[in-house]
Amino acid sequence: MVSDRPAPHPPQPAPAPNLSPEVEELFEEKDQGGVAGRMMRQRVTDLNRALSINNRVLFANKLFDGNEGLNDALKILNLRGSFANAKPLLIDLAQQHDWAREDRQETAREFIDLVRRRYA
Repeated sequence: MVSDRPAPHPPQPAPAPNLSPEVEELFEEKDQGGVAGRMMRQRVTDLNRALSINNRVLFANKLFDGNEGLNDALKILNLRGSFANAKPLLIDLAQQHDWAREDRQETAREFIDLVRRRYA
């Protein structure tokens, strides 16, 4: 049975909000060569399933206001269609939760790389 409805269009990227140089630096890709780099670049099909228990706790505690904030973000980020569509939300989250703070930067980069791998 064929539907007369047109296929849904993926969401279009929102305009990038004004971001500080510190937040912008979180999105710079670091070159990771060798086997470790290839392993870190494996595509992720579902952000929820890609997280280990340890990473889930780390991201929830360090980057979000607990597990509910992380779960809400993962649901939305999983449906963005591309990294370009996900990036404005990530920037908003980074600014809202102060990911540019020195003690959060490494964890924030790891989370951003995970989302990047979702759309690789």
